[in-house]
Amino acid sequence: MTSLRWGSFNKGIYYPRKRTAGFFSYCSTSLADLSQIEAVVQRIDGTDIFRAYKTLPRKNLWSRFFKQPKYSPHQLPASKENFGVLHHHSVYRESRLDDLRPFVDQFFKPSEVVRRRKVFFEWKYGLKSQDFIAVNLRGTDKNTEILTPPLDNFLSETEKLLEQTGKSRILVVADQIQYIEGFRERFGKMVITLPELPTTAGSQVIHDQIRFRHRETFAINFFATVLILADAPSLITHTGNTAYWTILFRGGTSSTVQMRGREIHRDN
Repeated sequence: MTSLRWGSFNKGIYYPRKRTAGFFSYCSTSLADLSQIEAVVQRIDGTDIFRAYKTLPRKNLWSRFFKQPKYSPHQLPASKENFGVLHHHSVYRESRLDDLRPFVDQFFKPSEVVRRRKVFFEWKYGLKSQDFIAVNLRGTDKNTEILTPPLDNFLSETEKLLEQTGKSRILVVADQIQYIEGFRERFGKMVITLPELPTTAGSQVIHDQIRFRHRETFAINFFATVLILADAPSLITHTGNTAYWTILFRGGTSSTVQMRGREIHRDN
């Protein structure tokens, strides 16, 4: 048994350690651990994580959300330098995203059920046309980790992108209803939202408010939406685990704007 910072590794299986966290926080810590394992990882046992997204307490939801890694006799490149720590609050265009790509491809490929949900949402909301700008905002408890960017910054950057790209719709993904209302006041019927993703007016994180029987469905809907954000022609995002994984699945920061506190980082 090899002990790692956020889990353990034994006989080809990685076991993320039990803790309280959001969906993509688990992904960030697992990525950091997996990048440090020198042996071949054949399977990931996520029985002890994703607890806020479970309807059955001992279910291995890793296999529900992700494909298990394909066996390879060759280990991924050793990446001990700088990868065993978390980078979700970094400036993403300055991160070594290309070096992380092999690990994301090997261990974090979305499951078929997640991919099917993504396709369904794209069909239902007309997002296959690519005639939209995507905006992802995070409120609730995020200001305990990093300064929450002003809503006006998101609105002004959206206006700039609308002028630059000629797009006619805005996909807004947010956890607080105040953000969505702010966009609707400014842009009216151009705004698209996904009712399948609940919002709140308070500071309690969304995943702690989901009814027990709806937890797994919420996680699938949320993950599928992140994949849609990742594929968007232009993306404006916050800074945090969800934003970081949106960029990782996107494969880089091209055509993105990252809001980091009061900083604005553009990569056009």
